[in-house]
Amino acid sequence: MSPPTGSPIISTIPKIKIIDATYKMPGVTPLPADDFLAAHIPGAVFFDVNAIADRNDPRPHMYPDA
Repeated sequence: MSPPTGSPIISTIPKIKIIDATYKMPGVTPLPADDFLAAHIPGAVFFDVNAIADRNDPRPHMYPDA
């Protein structure tokens, strides 16, 4: 199901979830969660990369081992 040609509106299909996993380097604002709350695709969910990031890795936003 597509939006009409030229329409800037995007929506989701009930069986599909859009996941916003936006991240920014430390100190950059606004925070990704704030960006998501300000504007996102209807039905999308926010995934906080930092919530699961490997805190033992000196690089930011690194995913943990399986």
